[in-house]
Amino acid sequence: MFVEKQKFNQWWLWVVFWGVPFVWPINRLFNRGLAAMMHTISEPEWQLTLVVSSVVFLLMFFVIRLNTQINEDGVRVRFSPFHRKERFYPWDMISSCHVRIYKPLLEYGGWGIRFGPNGTAYNIRGNKGIQLGLKNGRQILIGTQKTAEAQSAITKFFHSRKTEA
Repeated sequence: MFVEKQKFNQWWLWVVFWGVPFVWPINRLFNRGLAAMMHTISEPEWQLTLVVSSVVFLLMFFVIRLNTQINEDGVRVRFSPFHRKERFYPWDMISSCHVRIYKPLLEYGGWGIRFGPNGTAYNIRGNKGIQLGLKNGRQILIGTQKTAEAQSAITKFFHSRKTEA
Protein backbone atom coordinates (compact mmCIF):
# COMPACT_ATOMS: atom_id res chain seq x y z
CA MET A 1 0.00 0.00 0.00
CA PHE A 2 1.15 3.55 -0.81
CA VAL A 3 0.51 6.26 1.80
CA GLU A 4 1.63 9.87 1.57
CA LYS A 5 0.86 12.81 3.84
CA GLN A 6 1.83 16.28 2.68
CA LYS A 7 1.53 19.74 4.16
CA PHE A 8 2.63 23.24 3.27
CA ASN A 9 6.16 23.30 4.70
CA GLN A 10 8.12 25.20 2.06
CA TRP A 11 10.62 27.51 3.78
CA TRP A 12 9.91 30.45 1.45
CA LEU A 13 6.19 30.25 2.20
CA TRP A 14 6.83 30.55 5.91
CA VAL A 15 9.20 33.49 5.37
CA VAL A 16 6.41 35.30 3.54
CA PHE A 17 3.77 34.50 6.16
CA TRP A 18 5.92 35.30 9.19
CA GLY A 19 7.31 38.37 7.46
CA VAL A 20 3.90 40.04 7.07
CA PRO A 21 3.50 40.92 10.77
CA PHE A 22 6.95 42.56 10.77
CA VAL A 23 6.72 44.33 7.42
CA TRP A 24 3.21 45.65 8.05
CA PRO A 25 4.14 48.25 10.74
CA ILE A 26 6.97 49.58 8.57
CA ASN A 27 4.67 49.76 5.57
CA ARG A 28 2.11 51.58 7.74
CA LEU A 29 4.63 54.33 8.46
CA PHE A 30 5.11 54.93 4.73
CA ASN A 31 1.39 54.79 3.97
CA ARG A 32 -0.08 56.99 6.71
CA GLY A 33 -2.44 58.46 4.14
CA LEU A 34 -4.15 55.09 3.56
CA ALA A 35 -6.49 55.45 6.55
CA ALA A 36 -7.48 58.94 5.40
CA MET A 37 -8.36 57.59 1.97
CA MET A 38 -10.44 54.78 3.46
CA HIS A 39 -13.39 56.82 4.71
CA THR A 40 -15.61 53.84 5.33
CA ILE A 41 -13.55 52.21 8.12
CA SER A 42 -11.37 53.63 10.84
CA GLU A 43 -7.66 52.91 11.26
CA PRO A 44 -8.09 50.57 14.28
CA GLU A 45 -10.74 48.58 12.38
CA TRP A 46 -8.58 47.93 9.33
CA GLN A 47 -5.58 47.14 11.56
CA LEU A 48 -7.66 44.57 13.44
CA THR A 49 -8.98 43.16 10.15
CA LEU A 50 -5.45 42.77 8.81
CA VAL A 51 -4.14 41.10 11.96
CA VAL A 52 -7.10 38.70 12.27
CA SER A 53 -7.02 37.73 8.60
CA SER A 54 -3.23 37.18 8.77
CA VAL A 55 -3.59 34.92 11.81
CA VAL A 56 -6.43 32.94 10.21
CA PHE A 57 -4.40 32.58 7.01
CA LEU A 58 -1.37 31.33 8.98
CA LEU A 59 -3.48 28.86 10.97
CA MET A 60 -4.94 27.46 7.76
CA PHE A 61 -1.47 26.50 6.58
CA PHE A 62 -0.88 24.63 9.83
CA VAL A 63 -3.99 22.48 9.32
CA ILE A 64 -4.05 21.95 5.54
CA ARG A 65 -3.05 18.39 4.63
CA LEU A 66 -3.09 16.28 1.48
CA ASN A 67 -3.40 12.59 2.27
CA THR A 68 -3.13 10.02 -0.51
CA GLN A 69 -3.49 6.24 -0.42
CA ILE A 70 -3.15 3.69 -3.19
CA ASN A 71 -4.11 0.10 -2.41
CA GLU A 72 -5.83 -2.93 -3.93
CA ASP A 73 -9.23 -1.16 -3.82
CA GLY A 74 -8.23 2.05 -5.61
CA VAL A 75 -7.00 5.58 -4.90
CA ARG A 76 -8.08 7.66 -1.93
CA VAL A 77 -7.38 11.36 -1.50
CA ARG A 78 -8.34 13.86 1.18
CA PHE A 79 -7.45 17.54 1.12
CA SER A 80 -8.30 18.49 4.68
CA PRO A 81 -9.89 20.59 6.09
CA PHE A 82 -11.69 21.23 2.77
CA HIS A 83 -12.78 17.62 2.27
CA ARG A 84 -14.87 16.38 5.18
CA LYS A 85 -14.32 12.82 4.00
CA GLU A 86 -11.89 11.30 1.56
CA ARG A 87 -12.53 11.04 -2.17
CA PHE A 88 -12.38 7.41 -3.31
CA TYR A 89 -11.68 6.33 -6.87
CA PRO A 90 -12.02 2.54 -7.21
CA TRP A 91 -9.93 0.83 -9.89
CA ASP A 92 -13.11 -0.05 -11.80
CA MET A 93 -13.73 3.70 -12.30
CA ILE A 94 -10.19 4.42 -13.55
CA SER A 95 -9.20 3.98 -17.20
CA SER A 96 -5.62 5.27 -16.87
CA CYS A 97 -3.25 5.92 -13.99
CA HIS A 98 0.38 7.02 -14.03
CA VAL A 99 2.88 9.38 -12.41
CA ARG A 100 3.78 12.44 -14.45
CA ILE A 101 5.52 15.81 -14.37
CA TYR A 102 3.18 18.75 -14.82
CA LYS A 103 3.26 22.56 -14.78
CA PRO A 104 1.19 23.68 -11.76
CA LEU A 105 0.86 27.33 -12.78
CA LEU A 106 0.27 26.80 -16.48
CA GLU A 107 -1.94 23.69 -16.29
CA TYR A 108 -3.92 24.34 -13.11
CA GLY A 109 -3.28 27.92 -12.04
CA GLY A 110 -1.21 27.05 -8.97
CA TRP A 111 -1.39 24.82 -5.92
CA GLY A 112 -4.24 23.77 -3.66
CA ILE A 113 -7.54 22.44 -4.95
CA ARG A 114 -7.79 23.55 -8.56
CA PHE A 115 -10.59 23.10 -11.09
CA GLY A 116 -10.11 23.86 -14.74
CA PRO A 117 -9.99 22.64 -18.32
CA ASN A 118 -7.31 20.08 -17.42
CA GLY A 119 -9.52 18.54 -14.72
CA THR A 120 -9.21 18.71 -10.97
CA ALA A 121 -5.86 18.98 -9.18
CA TYR A 122 -5.08 18.40 -5.53
CA ASN A 123 -1.54 19.57 -4.87
CA ILE A 124 0.56 21.07 -2.10
CA ARG A 125 3.96 21.52 -3.70
CA GLY A 126 6.21 20.51 -6.54
CA ASN A 127 5.50 19.48 -10.11
CA LYS A 128 4.98 15.72 -9.93
CA GLY A 129 1.64 14.01 -9.60
CA ILE A 130 -0.49 10.92 -9.96
CA GLN A 131 -2.69 11.38 -13.03
CA LEU A 132 -6.01 9.54 -12.96
CA GLY A 133 -8.12 9.28 -16.09
CA LEU A 134 -11.62 8.25 -15.08
CA LYS A 135 -13.92 6.22 -17.33
CA ASN A 136 -16.45 9.07 -17.28
CA GLY A 137 -13.86 11.36 -18.92
CA ARG A 138 -12.85 13.33 -15.82
CA GLN A 139 -9.17 13.91 -15.10
CA ILE A 140 -7.79 14.01 -11.53
CA LEU A 141 -4.23 14.98 -10.64
CA ILE A 142 -2.91 14.31 -7.13
CA GLY A 143 0.43 15.89 -6.27
CA THR A 144 3.12 13.62 -4.88
CA GLN A 145 6.64 13.89 -3.52
CA LYS A 146 7.10 10.09 -3.61
CA THR A 147 7.08 9.38 -7.33
CA ALA A 148 8.92 6.04 -7.27
CA GLU A 149 6.73 4.62 -4.49
CA ALA A 150 3.55 5.88 -6.16
CA GLN A 151 4.52 4.36 -9.52
CA SER A 152 5.36 1.08 -7.81
CA ALA A 153 1.93 0.97 -6.15
CA ILE A 154 0.22 1.86 -9.45
CA THR A 155 2.09 -0.95 -11.20
CA LYS A 156 1.25 -3.39 -8.42
CA PHE A 157 -2.44 -2.57 -8.03
CA PHE A 158 -3.63 -0.98 -11.31
CA HIS A 159 -1.49 -2.42 -14.09
CA SER A 160 -1.60 -5.94 -12.64
CA ARG A 161 -5.44 -5.77 -12.73
CA LYS A 162 -5.35 -4.80 -16.41
CA THR A 163 -3.11 -7.74 -17.32
CA GLU A 164 -5.31 -10.19 -15.38
CA ALA A 165 -8.46 -9.09 -17.20
